[in-house]
Order: sequence, then structure tokens, then C-alpha cells
Amino acid sequence: MTDRSPERAAWDRHPNIAGPASTLLAIHDQFREASRRIESLVNREPPDVEWVRRAFRPLAITLHHHHHAEEEMLFPMVLKRTGTAPEQLVRDHKVLTDAIAAVEVALSDGDTIKARATIASFDEILVEHLAREDALVIPVLLEMPAREAWALLTDRIARYARRAALRQRRFWGKSGPPIDSLGTAERIAASPETLGSGSAQLTWRPTLSDRAGRDYPAV
Repeated sequence: MTDRSPERAAWDRHPNIAGPASTLLAIHDQFREASRRIESLVNREPPDVEWVRRAFRPLAITLHHHHHAEEEMLFPMVLKRTGTAPEQLVRDHKVLTDAIAAVEVALSDGDTIKARATIASFDEILVEHLAREDALVIPVLLEMPAREAWALLTDRIARYARRAALRQRRFWGKSGPPIDSLGTAERIAASPETLGSGSAQLTWRPTLSDRAGRDYPAV
């Protein structure tokens, strides 16, 4: 689900949009869409709460990884460029972590009413956070040509991606993860600027592996 605000339309026309800004916006769009799908699943009649639980798991894990990556790689760059740490965004991450935990408890308990309420709350918190983060971070990224922006992020991205790739490989083996983070991480480690290409975008999707209830590794 793409943000259709006037600000987004202006960002999409910006000459520096091909840099990290486009990558961040695309990932945030995927989170909005994933949350919308989860809410649609839980509101079906009758809902399959167990399937919703398994479908929610990869989104939750991806969000945890994304938040950690932002705090390790992106937010320090924002501080360096603006002189102000994005403390509100870090607080948002904590609120989202709590919202994710509430959803997981409700789904694990099989409580349909509570699951619907916690997922609706999670979606509201997530969408508000993404809008706030876009409003703060995207203008900072757009101030720089794509090459300069990637250069500032390259070392941090490569280190983080290599750690993620190795841990994903150890956990999943030859079968590969349901979230396409292993191949993406390896491409990023080799060439961080490929994050700006469509082929390197992280994706979320419920799969048969999710239905089997396989747990995801922490990065």
C-alpha cells in the first residue's frame, strides 16, 4: 500500500529519489501492505487464528530486523547530517515492539476478539510511525545525490548485511528463508548500492513455510 500523500508525490519526483530514499519508501510501503493483509485475514468469518499467527510471524521478525538496522545504520547518519538524534523514532520502535508482543499473545491464546483489537491497534501504530519516519528521514536522504547517500551508509550496511546473511544461512540451510533476506543480504554485502534496485527490495509474503509454523532466527 503506497503512501499517496502530497509529500510522497513530491518525493517521487525529486532528482535524488534513486538513492536510499526510494529504498526506504519501498520497504515502508511493503510494511503497510503486509499489515493490511494481516488485518484482512483476522477479520474473515470465521477467522483462522492459527494461520493469522503464522502469517504475522514473518512480518513481526522483519520489523524487528528493520528497526535494529535503522538504529544501527540510518539514524546515526541522520544525527550526523542534522545534529539531532531521531529519539522519537526510537521510542516509536519500542511502542511497536510492545504492540507486536500484544498481537502475538492474543494470537497464541486463540482469542479472536482480542486478536482483532490488537491487530487494529498495531496497524494504527505502524502506519503513524511510518508516516512520522518518512517525514523526518526522507528529506535528509533527498538532500544528497544517490552516490553520496549510499557512500555514507555503505560500511554500516555491508557489516549488517554480512551478519544477517551468515545467520540466515546457518539457520535455514539449503532450503532458504521464507523472507528473501539471505540473497538480498549477500547482494548488499557485495555491493550496498544495489539496495536501490528493484531486485534487491526486501519482500514479505506468507508462504507454506509460515503455515508449517517454522520459527525465524534473530539477527
